[in-house]
Amino acid sequence: MAIAGNVADFTQWEALHTTGKPDAAMIGPALIQGFLQYLFQGASAFYKAIKFYDRCQGDPMTLRVYVFMLVLFSIVQTVIESYKVWLVTIDLTHRARYLALLSKDEQPLWNAVLCTLCESYLIRRCYKVTHRNIWVLLILSALSATSFVAVLILVSVISLACINKGRTDVRVCRDRGSCSDGPAYAQLLHASTYAYPLWVYSQLTTAVSLTAILSVCLWRTRTGLPHLDRTVARIIFLTWETAALPSICMLVSGIIFSIRDAQGPGKTVLERSHLDLFFALLAGKLYALGLLRTLNSRTKFRERLNSSSLGRRSLSGWQWTDATANSAGPQDVDSGRGEMSTIRDSVAESRKDSGSTSSAVQMAECGAGLPTSTATNPVVTFQPPEEGDRHLAVGSGSGIEVHMIPQC
Repeated sequence: MAIAGNVADFTQWEALHTTGKPDAAMIGPALIQGFLQYLFQGASAFYKAIKFYDRCQGDPMTLRVYVFMLVLFSIVQTVIESYKVWLVTIDLTHRARYLALLSKDEQPLWNAVLCTLCESYLIRRCYKVTHRNIWVLLILSALSATSFVAVLILVSVISLACINKGRTDVRVCRDRGSCSDGPAYAQLLHASTYAYPLWVYSQLTTAVSLTAILSVCLWRTRTGLPHLDRTVARIIFLTWETAALPSICMLVSGIIFSIRDAQGPGKTVLERSHLDLFFALLAGKLYALGLLRTLNSRTKFRERLNSSSLGRRSLSGWQWTDATANSAGPQDVDSGRGEMSTIRDSVAESRKDSGSTSSAVQMAECGAGLPTSTATNPVVTFQPPEEGDRHLAVGSGSGIEVHMIPQC
């Protein structure tokens, strides 16, 4: 997609510069670029968005609005590419508009918007898993803001150069301040000496930091239980899929840009196809698709948590929103004490007859001080120490309370 699209762009620029019409031989690559844009960015993102809204019951409204904005910007980027394909294949007269789109000054901007949206969500997750560490929030936010500002500077410089020099006869400054006539797209990324490297490496640092922080914090939550550790490993894999792939793309883009900057401009169309820009623009797509896939995977994790007992005791039936419904009232306490008194009298009578000394009898005798009734709160006894009191755990509405009960 990158080679076909970028080669088409460069050849189309030269054809427009000489004849005023796009080259007919480049219509095919332009169509391929548009089709791949529909497939990988339009259709996939739209499908994952539908899947999210089908499973978003219980999610806050802010998360739904966030996903809507993410999908909206992805669709806008696809629409821009569709308009370019329309100008190439259908409408051959809008020369100025096509030149404006062909300069690609809008693609880094939309890519930066997508990356910033996705990074904001991951930065929020890092802030929470680090127990609301304010330094993590400030540093990651500063890195994300730096990359976005660098893109704004790059886009502004490109736009001003196209306006000042004219889109039909553009003069661009190339190596070491020497200027020559030529297509503006040939030195698009060199319009500013520091904007593109700052954009690439700041976004690379942000993506690597997000991946490392989330992975380390999740790795520390291991419990030693195989089923729990498998769930944690799966979540870590999704984190790498969301943030690590954009990291790789930005790293490759930075390496290619550094090599091209050291060697100077190439002589062939393939060497001027700007693979560094292609890998940089992939970051936004991978961020959006990976984040949507991560959000859609929450349903599977919830089903696993509800279907299997991941702890010592399942609390899936507990009414967390109404804890008072699970607690015992004053009437239950009085009733429990009355029942304990009756049981104690019965035990005394039975001891006279059979002299029973079972643990159940001892628990009944010693249970006069229990706070609630056994009908609503199960009593669990632990092994008593060699000397001292017995530890009794009594269930109540707020959890399990441990009481010290003298040996009987």
